[in-house]
Amino acid sequence: MKIKLLAALMIIGLLLPLQNVFAGSTLDNRDKSSFMVGITPWGFHVPSLATRPVTFGLYVGKVLMLGVESGEISNKQSDKDAESTASFSNQGVYARLFTGNSFNFLFAVHQRTWKGEATMTKSVYNPLTFQNETAYVTADIEASAKIGTFGLGNQWITDTGIVIGIDWLALSGQLGATNKVTIKTNSGMDSTQAKDDLRVFNDFLNIVSTLPGFFILQLGYAF
Repeated sequence: MKIKLLAALMIIGLLLPLQNVFAGSTLDNRDKSSFMVGITPWGFHVPSLATRPVTFGLYVGKVLMLGVESGEISNKQSDKDAESTASFSNQGVYARLFTGNSFNFLFAVHQRTWKGEATMTKSVYNPLTFQNETAYVTADIEASAKIGTFGLGNQWITDTGIVIGIDWLALSGQLGATNKVTIKTNSGMDSTQAKDDLRVFNDFLNIVSTLPGFFILQLGYAF
């Protein structure tokens, strides 16, 4: 944790001087540029850090940028009584409204979806054998949320077209969500209870999709 905090402070220390270094060029370079391609490699933001989305942006004059971004990752997830191999996709559209040289307001809508197969196990007492036995359920799960985001950031463009941006703060809220659980195998567990428990897990994943972000770095090239 200390290493991550130190890295964050170093990045902030390097980025703050850019406001003065590119003060005279970023506005003009944005006006000259039509498109931007980039990636989000780092930040205190679970959806961005997990998927590292690739972005494509369109500059509309000096004050507006419209863009799309997409990222996906597959990984193993685990909970107290469940294990799963899940994928997470993060796709969205956004607009940046520039109020000056580099400062901008971010408005975005994303669809963030978790999919995978989950296995839930539970110890149950068998009155026939007078022993505890392991019951289990396997199910396909899908948690998907439409997320609206408002953020504050800076984006600089060098004379060579290199884009360096950082969203200092990104606040999100759910615009809608779906929660799907399909039981595939059941050995000794109550299907209704198992579905309810897995839906709670899906709700947690949708909450993760909505977490706020801080110091989200973007790197790219404008042309």
